[in-house]
This record gives sequence, C-alpha cells and structure tokens, in this order.
Amino acid sequence: MLRRRRMLRRLTAVALVLCVAAAGIYLTMTMLFKISAIEVRNAEGELLQQAGAYSSEEVLQVLGLQLEENIFSFSAEEKEAILEQQLPLLEQIDVIRRYPGTVEVRVTPAVPTYAIQTSAGWLTISANLKVISSGAEQPDLPVLYGGEPASTQPGVQLYTGNFLQDCTVPGKGGAQYEKYSGFALETQHYPCSPSHPEFPSTVLRAGKVFRVSNTLRFFTGKQCGVI
Repeated sequence: MLRRRRMLRRLTAVALVLCVAAAGIYLTMTMLFKISAIEVRNAEGELLQQAGAYSSEEVLQVLGLQLEENIFSFSAEEKEAILEQQLPLLEQIDVIRRYPGTVEVRVTPAVPTYAIQTSAGWLTISANLKVISSGAEQPDLPVLYGGEPASTQPGVQLYTGNFLQDCTVPGKGGAQYEKYSGFALETQHYPCSPSHPEFPSTVLRAGKVFRVSNTLRFFTGKQCGVI
C-alpha cells in the first residue's frame, strides 16, 4: 500500500512537471516573445533607410515577417536565403533575433570592385564576386583575368558559391570556405528551355545519346596583354 502511494506521488509529480513545461512552451510560442520591432541595419549596427539599391521597406517586404508574430516562428537561415535570392545586390545578409521581441536584418550592399571581360561585354562584380551590372564599356576598376570557357552548350551560368558555408570538408591548405569563397561558370542550356521553342532543344529522345564537351582555356598575363 505504501509503495503504491509513493508511486502515485511520483507519477503526479511527473505529470505536474510535464504540465508546467507544456504551459511554458505554449506561452512562449503564443503569448510571449512576440515581434515588437523589425529593423534594417548595416554591419556596424546603424539603422538604415536605404541599403544600397534597396530601401528598408523593400528589404522588410521580402523578409515577410509581421509585428506580433512569434519570434521563434521562422528560420533565420531560410529568411537569409530568400533575401539573398530576391535582393542580389546585397553582399552580406544576416537575420538576427534580439530577445525578447526584436528582429534585425544586418545588410552590406555590394560595391563595384572588379571588372571581368566576357564575349558579350564587361561585368562589374563585387569583392565577393557578385555580379552587379553588365555593359559594353570597360569599368574603371581592376580587371580580373581568368579562364575562357568553350563549350558545346549554348549558355553559361555564373555561380557565386552562395551556399559554401555548409561545406564540411576543408579546402586547399585546410581552408574553411564561407559564402562567395569562389565562383563557377557552369555551361548548360538556357533556363526554361521547354517553354521557349526559340531556344535550343533540351529534349533527349529514346535511343539517342547526349554528349557535351567543355574546355577551359587559361592565359598568362603576357597573352592577356598584361605584363
């Protein structure tokens, strides 16, 4: 009998602890930690009205958060990825929670730093190799010389290493790669080709073989006209 009472007391205590924990979680996710302020700041923490080519209102609209939402109701990494995709002229984006109720979007605008010549003209790129603009005239910037791709594919996509921060394997010399630590020129067909009959076809019929050839030619400074 005594043993049964002790068991009942223990079960009651465990049930009370679970009820208190559940109530705490419920309050945290519903009534407490509501967003009371959403701010756009620069890397130094100063409030911004304009973040490079985008206004603070545009940044917040893409962010997609509302006041009174729970501060734990979103993934900061997912919000950063959305902002990076839709606002490509921002060099660095960090979404930060400031408890109990403030969300900060820390941004660094992309600044023209280098120029790269292509067969179609000139690209203006940032320090982290984000393409800022293109044009026929050479920008008054240091010129980067790299490989010249030649491919049987009709298009080339510039990949700027947006997700290298997730790399678990060290790079050359043990380097830990972060966002934009490198870039790649990926030869491929044009996006949405099946919906554009004027584009080269991406259809591979049964029994046919798909072959592609890619060549990357590098040049010395003398061959590029630079000593």
